[in-house]
Amino acid sequence: MRILVLIDLEAADRHDPQFKGPKTRDTAAVEWHVVSALRHLGHEVTVLPLEEQPARALRSLQNADTELVFNLTEQLGGDRRKDAYVATLLERLNLPYTGAGPRGLALCRDKARSKRLLRRAGFDVPGFEVLAVGNRRLSRGLRFPVLVKPLMADASEEMARASLAFGARMALQRAAFLHRRTGQPVICEEFIEGREIKIALVGNHQPVVLPPREVRFGNAGCGGPAFITSRVKGDPAYRRAWNITYPRARLAPEELRRVAAAAIPMYRLLQMRDYGKIDARLTAEGKVFFIEGNPNPDLAPEGFGRMAAWGELGYAELIQRIVTFAVQRQRKRRWSGRGLNE
Repeated sequence: MRILVLIDLEAADRHDPQFKGPKTRDTAAVEWHVVSALRHLGHEVTVLPLEEQPARALRSLQNADTELVFNLTEQLGGDRRKDAYVATLLERLNLPYTGAGPRGLALCRDKARSKRLLRRAGFDVPGFEVLAVGNRRLSRGLRFPVLVKPLMADASEEMARASLAFGARMALQRAAFLHRRTGQPVICEEFIEGREIKIALVGNHQPVVLPPREVRFGNAGCGGPAFITSRVKGDPAYRRAWNITYPRARLAPEELRRVAAAAIPMYRLLQMRDYGKIDARLTAEGKVFFIEGNPNPDLAPEGFGRMAAWGELGYAELIQRIVTFAVQRQRKRRWSGRGLNE
């Protein structure tokens, strides 16, 4: 197929704009691996960095000669809250593309909205409260400790050790700091004791749960982090210092069944497509608490790709399946007469 790989402008490589050369230390890793896998599979690939100006982005996409867009964008104009705008633009141009649509992206972006939806459907979610900018009052129904996060940011953005608040005063101080720093509401979410599990899924009509991954906070009992912060996510030396690892989750058959039984309907309710990831906490009592939904997650070979490998799915095969799922959706909508990308 002729495939256009759409990337963020910041991921572009001015020395190798089409990612045809070998990977270097400065090459955007995920983009390079996806492009290389697509070419290895025999597809004709063009890489297009998405312009930050909507008019320029529109023109570049209108001129694209492609059968499918592999959407690797995470933002628009430096704003991660606008990832759904990119999917909307692709739909307006009637361009078939991989991954979640505007509704799924917007739903997962809003931490409170996604939790309310799943709570109404009967799933376990942490108790939470949203504080608008300037709000300095919490209800008495919230149980501490709580994690204080920006409402619309990625899971680990602005997360630090200080995000865990053990009382209302601490929570409000952190909320005020995030209000000033981000200019957006925050969510105060009850901290769930338990194992942190990453659940990757692929597919649409019958999504498949890949072998989950666990985040082990080895020194949490000795003052180390007990949840993922920005530094945990981005600093290997910090992870080594605090013995934080990401092994395959060792789950008993009944635990794995519960995880899969929760993850599949969550994936559907959150309107994820083709592939996605759910972050959860598994308690000692066996309850699966939803924490975050991640549509179009990072496709790094050592991340999502490793979970696929545990499921005996090679990296190139994973990328091909995502392409196939997107093409199947396109054909189904053509046959139903409802357009390419409803």
